[in-house]
Amino acid sequence: MLHLLIVVKEARALVNVLKVGRFFVCNTRMDVHVDSLAVLQSWQRQGEKNKLLIDMLKELNETALASNSHLFFQFVPSRSNPADAPSRQLSDKDYMLSEESWRRVERHFGPHSIDPMSLDSNTQVDLQGCPLKHFTPSFTPQSSGVNMFAQSIACSENAFIFPHLPSLVRG
Repeated sequence: MLHLLIVVKEARALVNVLKVGRFFVCNTRMDVHVDSLAVLQSWQRQGEKNKLLIDMLKELNETALASNSHLFFQFVPSRSNPADAPSRQLSDKDYMLSEESWRRVERHFGPHSIDPMSLDSNTQVDLQGCPLKHFTPSFTPQSSGVNMFAQSIACSENAFIFPHLPSLVRG
């Protein structure tokens, strides 16, 4: 997910919001405020050259149809979007090892099967490039659950616990 264009990530975020909220919001018109002109224009034109964006918009449409909802997009400049404020601040939850450091850790202590204290955006990957099983602070479609301390983790799992200490690690 980290390698995707921001416009694809923004469309993915919309899909995730609709999927998580499908039990609370259905049979309605939804005002979708976006600060991405590319997402807005691609939705309105129902076409785009970027196949990944097209796929995300198709999934967004299918998710909206499944909840019998109509999406009404409106553009909001990023600086006027209060939802953007948290993303403009660094958090110690955003830190992760560099690829080189992760390879060293994997070589000495791996292979790891679980990254229990991460976000979807910074969970480590296995040798095939797939994200490790992980638990996030709140539900996301990619997480294996919420709150690692509320989970039963098998003794056979080799957990990687990242030390979230910003004074020791740089983002």
